Amino acid sequence: MNAIPKTFKASLLACAVALLASAPFARAENGITAVYSRASGDYVRATQSDGSMESEGYAFGNGGYYSGPLKDNTIDNLGFSDIAHTLAAPLAAQNFVSATDPKKTKLLIMVYWGSTYGPQDFAQSNFSRGPAFSGYELTGASYDMSIRRNAGILGYSDEINATGIRRLRLGGDLNDELGSSRYFVVLMAYDFQMMWKDKKHKLLWESRFSVREQGNDFTRALPAMAEYASRYFGRDSHGLLRTHVPDGRIDMGDPTLIGFLSGEPPVLRAND
Repeated sequence: MNAIPKTFKASLLACAVALLASAPFARAENGITAVYSRASGDYVRATQSDGSMESEGYAFGNGGYYSGPLKDNTIDNLGFSDIAHTLAAPLAAQNFVSATDPKKTKLLIMVYWGSTYGPQDFAQSNFSRGPAFSGYELTGASYDMSIRRNAGILGYSDEINATGIRRLRLGGDLNDELGSSRYFVVLMAYDFQMMWKDKKHKLLWESRFSVREQGNDFTRALPAMAEYASRYFGRDSHGLLRTHVPDGRIDMGDPTLIGFLSGEPPVLRAND
């Protein structure tokens, strides 16, 4: 599996596949929001008498910011606390609650965010350097490597190789999406107790969501993306889900902290 080729030393801070592809898209100008979530087979959430999920305490961990090749004030000026604050409400909506007592904390949710490098956007922005340069970026080996790297980060790895009905139901040009720079957030929820007591990493669930960078403002897009993705926090999305999510609201219709811990946080990996 592909991994972002960089590890981080940081403190842990206080602070289907086609269900939606076949449903009517809500009107939006900001492109397709993609969500991929997966839960470990032995991760089971208890339910209450009314059928809702019992609350689970979590602590946030700062996985790091992956900046794109160009300056972008809508994301560059945000810190970890800004991202965590925005994510807290969608998590709470799914009964994941910020914990203050380590003994009652079940999850360590590592937060990674940033922008992928879109070779297609880069080539288009440098077209003035000549067709040879642009063509190399769009068809050469470096383009293919970038596409696969982005697929791993964003949760597209299985889908870019899909064929037949599954591929048709996904719709759109996935290579085009992966060739464009995309804002992303990745949440990786680890067993807090195991990490705290045994210093071992056990991934319980992960969620990856993204939207195209061009034409978007990350500060405005993040709340809508996170709210839509939150319905899959701690659950398996059974593959990549793609839909239009307008800024500031979601109108999908019917679907067809926390103390300080020292040490080295887990590496962001695709589909561990």
